Amino acid sequence: MQASTPHFDEITMKPNRPFRLFCCSLLLCTLAGLAHADNDPPGRVARLDHFDGSVTFAPAGSEDWVYAKINRPLTTGDKLWVDQGGRAELHVGSTALHLNSKTSLEVSTLDDNTLQLKESQGNIDLHVRKLWDGQSVEIDTPNLAFVVRKPGVYRVDVDPTANTTFVTVRHGDAIVYGSNDTSREVPAGQAMQFGGSQLDDARAFSLPAQDGFDHWAAERDHREDDSVSARYVSRETIGYQDLDAHGTWRDVDGYGPVWTPTVTIVNWAPYRYGHWAWVAPWGWTWVDDAPWGFAPFHYGRWAYIGGGWGWIPGPIMPRPVYAPALVAFAGGGGGGFHWGISLSVGTPGVAWFPLGPGEIYRPAYAVSPAYVTNINHTVNVNNTTIVNNNTVINKTVYVNQNVPNAVTAVPAATFVKGQSVAQANTSVNPAAFKTAQMSASPAVAPVSQSLAGAGTPAPASAVPPSHIVARDVVSTHAPATPPALNDTLAHQYIAQGHTVSGAGPLPPHLTAPINAAANVPQAASPHSTPPPLPEQAKASPPPLPGNGVPHPPPIPSQAAPASSTAAHTPPPVPNAPAVPHPPQSQVAHADNPVPRRDFIQAPRPQHEAGTVQQPHANHSPESAVHSSAMARPPAPPAQARQPAPPRAEPRPAPHPSSRPANHMENRKDKR
Repeated sequence: MQASTPHFDEITMKPNRPFRLFCCSLLLCTLAGLAHADNDPPGRVARLDHFDGSVTFAPAGSEDWVYAKINRPLTTGDKLWVDQGGRAELHVGSTALHLNSKTSLEVSTLDDNTLQLKESQGNIDLHVRKLWDGQSVEIDTPNLAFVVRKPGVYRVDVDPTANTTFVTVRHGDAIVYGSNDTSREVPAGQAMQFGGSQLDDARAFSLPAQDGFDHWAAERDHREDDSVSARYVSRETIGYQDLDAHGTWRDVDGYGPVWTPTVTIVNWAPYRYGHWAWVAPWGWTWVDDAPWGFAPFHYGRWAYIGGGWGWIPGPIMPRPVYAPALVAFAGGGGGGFHWGISLSVGTPGVAWFPLGPGEIYRPAYAVSPAYVTNINHTVNVNNTTIVNNNTVINKTVYVNQNVPNAVTAVPAATFVKGQSVAQANTSVNPAAFKTAQMSASPAVAPVSQSLAGAGTPAPASAVPPSHIVARDVVSTHAPATPPALNDTLAHQYIAQGHTVSGAGPLPPHLTAPINAAANVPQAASPHSTPPPLPEQAKASPPPLPGNGVPHPPPIPSQAAPASSTAAHTPPPVPNAPAVPHPPQSQVAHADNPVPRRDFIQAPRPQHEAGTVQQPHANHSPESAVHSSAMARPPAPPAQARQPAPPRAEPRPAPHPSSRPANHMENRKDKR
């Protein structure tokens, strides 16, 4: 007689011996340092974790703008607009981005080592807590490319009316590049304003006084400085800072640190209150409704403990790898036509439950073995040994599959259209679920509505003017081709006919053959079908040192030492008056809007996606502002670089009525 599947509390989890723990930890750290295969997706995304007012969003591969949803992952090619009176905060690992009213942002490149952003207009406050070896942070504007060189606090303001960019380095060290291979250092404690795109129209100032936007950004940063959750997870775990106010930490025998959310919903379960969206290259991605709902749904595992759900982050990893959703789906899974499951209401549907401790996540998208190892580094792999007639059988036990109310199921159309899961949640046909095969993702193609998920279409008044989005910027290297334009996984599902009838049209960029929209080499084909989760794991990597310690010391903030001014840094203006921010009466807020200043923008030259435009031969303010990249100039000796000296005289302050809605000086557009 075959033994029944045991519950999780029947599984023995014993702590590892110190020596074995130390040796295996070294092995894990070594594996984590291995380079990803070329076609592996990034191990991080940007998260929209807070906003006030009207914020709209256009996903890569779509020109349809929708109202943004909290916890939406952003990646290469995504665009964000903070409308009049709004503000927004994003995180990329431990790096915080704060966006002020009327700010246009596009993610040009986001991977493990590069964060490249396009700021066409507005104000961005940037707090870089840590730069890992080989990492770069860059903000490209119509006037310059702003490159961070040290952890610190920065601000970049773009005024399209005056055609200027004002940069402020409160802490840290930065360098700016112009379109004509010129560069300038901007050390800590300095602010500079640049006109044109060749850095020749430059003025240096002492630090401006902080305005309301600076204070708001600083208050948001303080939450992280004092975060209790930073004791239990890495600061690179996106969304950790929101756990403090929405739950409690405790140490549970056999699990280590466990975070329990504060919820009042009866029969609450993970991965039920939110919606699904298609985000290339990962595919189906969970977007939770809760303000804390990011870290617990993209890292770690869930367990039902003592009558309630708890999130187990696992060992502290310096750079944890993001996952689109850590669940097991019930259905065909093996690539057959029946990718879904029959619901109790008799319609085809999709059902899932959260992965538990010790259960491996194996992606449906194409990845290398090293990627699978890295994304499961926070998991102590769990095998259950069953003795049946003196035969030892090792198998993976899906502990949450048998937890009451753990399984969530919705009609297939609800799933692919990104509609609210909780409102459509239903039960699964018991006979179908008993024989269902488990997989990491349903092999079903997205529709147009899948890209934006549950976002409400935004009217023209809530989206950025087209000439703002199309503004050309200076950059040090070509932006990456958005994965959405080379989405092999979606094309595979479409080719296999795995679509939901009546759910809506396919995304326009997926109706053409793959690579037609992007002039880039084709990525390696993913598995012909989403691979099922493995029946057993090969090894059980122990946690890193420190796991299971109830109260490790808090992780200190990454302080940014002030850097000395290099030989070729423009000297500050003697006795230069501080450039104050505009008075609060001039700052754009919902209760005091600042009229939009329209300007004439030359048509943006069209280039084939994925190609690099060479800089213009004649660098004038009109021709040097471009959207494609130039090669970053190597750093020559100080005497070889000839920066244009800043103007010695302080600039007279304009009349308040003519001052723009940021702390940049107003000037006539030379274009």
